[in-house]
Amino acid sequence: GSKIIAVFNYPEAPRFSIFNTDDGTWQALPSATRAAAWAPNSLEIAYLEGNSLKILELQKQTARTITSIFQPDIQLWWLEPDQMLFGTTPSAFLTTQIWSLNIKTKIVTPFLSETGAVLAWSDDKELALKLRGSAQGSILSLFHNTTGTQIDLRVLTLPEKCVLKNNQIYCGVPKIIREGLTLPDDFYQRNVYFDDNLYLIDLNSGTNA
Repeated sequence: GSKIIAVFNYPEAPRFSIFNTDDGTWQALPSATRAAAWAPNSLEIAYLEGNSLKILELQKQTARTITSIFQPDIQLWWLEPDQMLFGTTPSAFLTTQIWSLNIKTKIVTPFLSETGAVLAWSDDKELALKLRGSAQGSILSLFHNTTGTQIDLRVLTLPEKCVLKNNQIYCGVPKIIREGLTLPDDFYQRNVYFDDNLYLIDLNSGTNA
């Protein structure tokens, strides 16, 4: 699409805005917004304003409230027309809890519970890069949403540094990860900055470059 969600002042006092790349205009989401995610059709945006989960229809500029979520630190994804995920902020010292929300029925079910889990989804939401972080070390894997299976990758980076598209993965991979770092915590707390190489992983051929 031609619009993106931009986040400023994260994580201290995040401000969410929609940027239109066609005409260069900005639309700010409410100041109390704590998380936001695109709908699969790219015509709506889900956002958490305070504890209220809302959906903004971009063309009509109307918002409706879906439910309430009482979670201090939160991530939000919109996987399917009727399915959203929300979860706790990842830390290598805590279990990341992610739940699935049925938008129609408002039923919440467990989706993932894993220490230090960080997810970055492909456009079709079938695949995700998942970092499993711990004080002992971290592993980057490819997670399949439908089957729940995962394959560990030979490279290590943050999922946020990657893009999954058309069965190809583009990643910024640190040239050096010094000993003693704890991911994702040290990266989120800005205790470390990386000099990256650009990697391409072709899922069809299994090759990387």
